[in-house]
Amino acid sequence: MWKTSGYPLNISSIAADDIFIGWKDFLAVSNNKVSNLRTGKVVSDDTAAVDDCSLSRDHFAIVRRGKCRIHGLYDGFEHEIENLDGVLQISMMAQDRLALRTATHVLIYDYKNCTSKSWELRCSRIAAGLGHLVALSTEGKVFVYGDGSRGQRGSGDLSADEELRPLAHLEDLDITHVSAGGWHSAAISDRGYLYQWGWNQHGQCGGPRGDSRNVVGLPELRDVGIRLRDVRCGSRHTVVLTDDGRLLSWGWDDFGQCSKIDRTCCSGSSKGKTLEAGFWTTAYKLCEVCRGS
Repeated sequence: MWKTSGYPLNISSIAADDIFIGWKDFLAVSNNKVSNLRTGKVVSDDTAAVDDCSLSRDHFAIVRRGKCRIHGLYDGFEHEIENLDGVLQISMMAQDRLALRTATHVLIYDYKNCTSKSWELRCSRIAAGLGHLVALSTEGKVFVYGDGSRGQRGSGDLSADEELRPLAHLEDLDITHVSAGGWHSAAISDRGYLYQWGWNQHGQCGGPRGDSRNVVGLPELRDVGIRLRDVRCGSRHTVVLTDDGRLLSWGWDDFGQCSKIDRTCCSGSSKGKTLEAGFWTTAYKLCEVCRGS
């Protein structure tokens, strides 16, 4: 069971194995069947497990058996990426692009022009914003790519870079989690400390204590007051899961994506993904303790 707050669905609870959130669409996975909760229609049904799924404003991509297929949310567009097997994770971007991770490479794929760019890098996670990508290597190092117009690459300037490069400001740290919002980014170190950078117009990079700057150009340590175990960035908000199972959030809150989440209902453990943030949504999976209460 998942609890949600924010736009676009006026649904507080979703019974599903997993959920994936887009601009106006929620995809729910149950028994390998993927349903769009906005339309009520099944959009993907297969006996193979759903390895990963991601949504942009107009499309969604899904991975089964290590193959990635892209679908249109509002039209009949459908495209399978050929000559690419072993896809482990995907993250949709703007401008018809998709970031992918295999065991040995990170790729940016343009699914309208069928062109790609790749880098040999073993990663444990990738996270894409609208125009930038954050990749976490298996050695705990952060790499960044793409648009930097609002500081989201964490390089200290506002330039773009079409190469995937190490994030120098975090190179001495061992990072365990990364996330990317529309124009901001976040990382958690092995000590449970939070670092944020990028656009901060709504306080999404300011941590719970706030920061008045419009842009945070370099990764900065945020005083949360407790160690963290996960972080997710929405379009303009950030939500974290603390070591004792509480939810904390800050940033843009026009749809209640920060203020309307139940901050005390995640005290136990839950297998797999437990936290998700969409463009204007926060969602978390009820732990075993909460489901039994």
